[in-house]
Amino acid sequence: MLDAYSTNQVVTANNDISLNTVKLQTGRTVTLNNNTVHLNTPGIYTVSIHATGSTTEGGTLGIQLYTNGQPIERAAATAGTVAGVKVNLAFNTLLTVANSDYSNAGFTIRNTGSAGTLDVIEAVVTKIR
Repeated sequence: MLDAYSTNQVVTANNDISLNTVKLQTGRTVTLNNNTVHLNTPGIYTVSIHATGSTTEGGTLGIQLYTNGQPIERAAATAGTVAGVKVNLAFNTLLTVANSDYSNAGFTIRNTGSAGTLDVIEAVVTKIR
């Protein structure tokens, strides 16, 4: 299990978001290295992401999981924004890691919206099977 977060992070459009603090990590099945969350054993993982933030100009605030540079379509949240007005984003998803894929399995969280500031972003990843 991994619970990692960042606070007061400036984000730019279409760039990965860093998780700077590991709050809890049990075992080695899920680890954090730079911006990438690694899923180190085959199985099923539940991923919960939540964020609060605002944009510097009107637009959208968006977060999405990416793996190997490609978006995971079902793992995203967006909200329309007015400059400086805080919005909340959250989603949960399941990810499956096959026996043949676990050495490359992992994901990043990308800002898919406008530039702004995330007051907090947190990721909780747990292997459930």
